[in-house]
Amino acid sequence: METVERPWIGFFDEVDSLANQGSLGTSERTDSKNCLNGAIDDIAKNHPNIIIAAATNADIDDLEESLMRSGRLEPIGAPAPNEEERVDVWSAVIHKSFLDFSAANELGFTSDGVAVSSAFVPYENNIDPIALAHETDGMTGADFEVILERARRRCYRLYRSSGEVTKVSQADLLREIHQFGR
Repeated sequence: METVERPWIGFFDEVDSLANQGSLGTSERTDSKNCLNGAIDDIAKNHPNIIIAAATNADIDDLEESLMRSGRLEPIGAPAPNEEERVDVWSAVIHKSFLDFSAANELGFTSDGVAVSSAFVPYENNIDPIALAHETDGMTGADFEVILERARRRCYRLYRSSGEVTKVSQADLLREIHQFGR
């Protein structure tokens, strides 16, 4: 009876931090790249049940050529979500943020450890994921989380400095969207 080994996946997030082209800067960085290439070669040759995957936000052309050659890592594009998908992602991000905030608020702290008053409620009722999706072409859920966090912090800073309770509104999110990446 033949034994079938289960597949394993080795995942490198933000591989560009190690595998970008250009000046290496240090011998440790060069050694790390060489070690990574050697490990991938060894796995490909001797361990067919292991799949190596890596993620990057960098352009594939900016990654080390030796890492991207045949037999090592094969690029697979993951496009940014379309408008319909962005509606779903915005809804999920807002919902998760509200749940996280509500749980933390019961304890008197935000998710980043800042003390809050139980009187602070984070969101207006006018937030429209459809309109937000329309304004965020090319952005991802990670971008949406940053935008939402920035808007929430802006309202919270106002609350801490003035005592005025304001909630994150559609206008706040649109302002953060238009300032995003600047």
